[in-house]
Order: sequence, then C-alpha cells, then structure tokens
Amino acid sequence: MDEHTLKVLEFDKVREMLSKHCLSEMGKELALSIFPTKDKEIAEKEIRQTTELKEMLTFEETFPLSSMQDIRHSLRKAETEGTYLDPKELLSLAEILTISKSLIEFFKNKKEKYVHISALVADLRSFDELLYSIKSSVDPSGEIRDSASGRLSDVRHQTKTLRNRILDKLESMLGARKAKGPRQDDIITIRDGRYVLPMDESDFFQSRGIIHDRSRSGATIFVEPLGVVGMNNQLKELSLEEKAEIERILRKITSAIRAELRDLDVMVRILQELDFIHAKAQLSFRYDGNPPLLNEQGFLNLIEARHPLLQLPKGGEPETPPFDKLSSSLSDLPSTLSLRTKCGVEDRVVSPSTSFRINEAEPPKAGVRGNILYHPHPLPSLVSGGGATKPTLLVIASNAKQSPHLCRSGEGLPRRPYGLLAMTE
Repeated sequence: MDEHTLKVLEFDKVREMLSKHCLSEMGKELALSIFPTKDKEIAEKEIRQTTELKEMLTFEETFPLSSMQDIRHSLRKAETEGTYLDPKELLSLAEILTISKSLIEFFKNKKEKYVHISALVADLRSFDELLYSIKSSVDPSGEIRDSASGRLSDVRHQTKTLRNRILDKLESMLGARKAKGPRQDDIITIRDGRYVLPMDESDFFQSRGIIHDRSRSGATIFVEPLGVVGMNNQLKELSLEEKAEIERILRKITSAIRAELRDLDVMVRILQELDFIHAKAQLSFRYDGNPPLLNEQGFLNLIEARHPLLQLPKGGEPETPPFDKLSSSLSDLPSTLSLRTKCGVEDRVVSPSTSFRINEAEPPKAGVRGNILYHPHPLPSLVSGGGATKPTLLVIASNAKQSPHLCRSGEGLPRRPYGLLAMTE
C-alpha cells in the first residue's frame, strides 16, 4: 500500500488518534510511523500483542505503565567519559527504572496467560542499585540531598554556620546605622554572590568596603563592608567546594549508568514498544474493536466495519467534526462519476448535495465483498483476486438526527439521505 492510498484513507489522522493514547514521546514516534505490513506473521504477532494487552486492561489489576520522559538523549550523553547527567535527567531515568521494576513484578505470575506480551518484557531487568543510588542522592525537586555524601553534608553545615555569622555581623551594622535614623533600604542583599549593604554614595566615604553595584538611579551603591570580606571569601570557597562535590556525586552515578548502558537501551526499547502496544489496546477498547482473522488468499470481508474518524467512541464524544463539516470533502470529487447500477453503467453529474439509494448500486463483479467501508473520500480498490486499481467507492450516509454511519451493501439509506454512494469503473 503506497503513501497516496494511505493519504486518501486519511491514515495519517488515524496515526494521530493512536499517538494521543501514548504515554511517552518514544511511543508516539512508533504510532506516527506505523505502516501496513504484507507480512502475515508480523501482523498476527502484533494483533495478538494488542489483544493480550487489551485483556489485561479489562481483567487485571492496574497496568503499571505511566507517562515517561524520553531518556535516550541522556543515555547517549552518558556514553562519553567525563560527562555527567544533571539531577533532572537522573530523576527521569529513575521514573523509568521504577516502571520497569513494576512491570517485572506485574508479569511474574502471568507468563502463561499472556504469552506474547510476556515474551516482549522478558528481557526487562531490575536496576535496584542504580535506582537506590539516584533516589538516595537526588530529592524529588531535583536537588542533591545533604546525605548524598559525608563531605557534602559537612560543607553545607559549614556554609550554614558561616552564613549566619555574616548575617549577624551585617545586622549589627544596620542596627548602628538605624540609630542615626531609619532608611527605606535598610536591608541585607546579595551582589555577585556576596552579602552587601545598600548606602548613599556620600555615606560610603565615611565607611570602608568594596563597591559591587549601583542602583539604576545612581543614588544608591551596594557595598561589602571590610568586616565581612574575609567571611564572604570563605563562603565563596565553600560554595565552590559544594559544587565540586555535587559534580563528583553526579559523575559517580553517571559512571554506574555507563556500565549498564546496554541493558538500559534494551529497557528503553521494550518500554517504547509496550507504550505503543498499550496505545493500540486503548484505542481498540475505546472503539470496541475486535481482532481480524487474516488469510493469504487476498480475501477481504469487512463485517460491521467503521472508519475510526467517523465512529463515535464508546462512552465518549466524537473524535471528528459533525457531518455537515465533513461534507465539504465531496467538493474534491470530479463533477461526473461512472456508476454501476442495476440498469448498467452510466455517467451521473454529482455535487455535495447529490444522494442515491444504496440499493441502486451493485459492487463490480471483481469488487468489494461483504460490507462497504464508510469513508468520506474515494477509497482505493478493495478487491479479491485483482480488479480495478482506480478509486472504487465512496459512501457518505446520514439522516437529520444521526451521525454518519456504515451502510451495508444492499441496504437502503435512511428516509432523508444526506450522502453519496459512488462506485467507479
């Protein structure tokens, strides 16, 4: 099946529908690239996988698959010696490791019941040490925990103590200044990572310190009093030491990730595939779908078939605009169609308002068998054993109260038809 045929069938919109059920960008990639296969074995395998997962969603406890970040870039980044993942990247990896662990537990006693999905997840493994390393080092907000290392805990304790000393010193300076009269800007602030006091330029010449900044108006300067310069220097050193220790922790965790990259790549691939299958199962459940029976004789029999773009989802709102908005697609048709009717082949002029009774038309001898698939555009030839290659049919049928629906071959349209049935040679 070529891309033009898929475009006529609006298969790209079906892909979009499927992708909306994916829980990750990785799954969406597969959904948006899905393409019909001629390999019966592959098709049957994928049908069985989707059917099994749909049964799990129906009969089992909550399926432990949730939204996931795409960590593939992070894994490629971890390949390079000397690099390290940032805390947010580690949290994204931890989420996926947790999902993988939950799936392993979920399938423990279900291998015989769900053979095909169990085979897919068989290569998943737990990364308990790696997961513990991340969670014990990074808190949920993405900050490195004090307990990530003894040295980091010590540095942060020293930093807190020294910061309090600096603030006490500056508070005493402000107190002495307030005795001469309150100022609106009697606050302690930070410039260039150092604690400073705001003051008028005229006051600066009566004190000693280092100017770090000036206000927009130029009336106020921000001064680091000489009495806290030494402590600010120590605070800066502790800050650099904290940063170095955090980097060391992140490099250590990333090194552990690097050692597991092969299995992590396998895990990501499996979860991507599982997300894709889960989306297909969700879509099937939403539209009350059933697995087709495949054959190798080219025989096609569509029973109670519906185009998903025009089918009302089970328990939900329509996925597509109402019929009056879809009818504009008829304007894409040629003005004259060759119709095969009981009276033979004849040409009729058609327009968006044209309608025919479905029992006026019969499928070509080498044409469609069974039900006619509803679609707002001309469909490619759906024939058994060869036949016409041009678009062969268009069915649009509805009445004033109902949404567009499938019309079976040989059935009449509703009393007030607003559609078109056209079969071309």
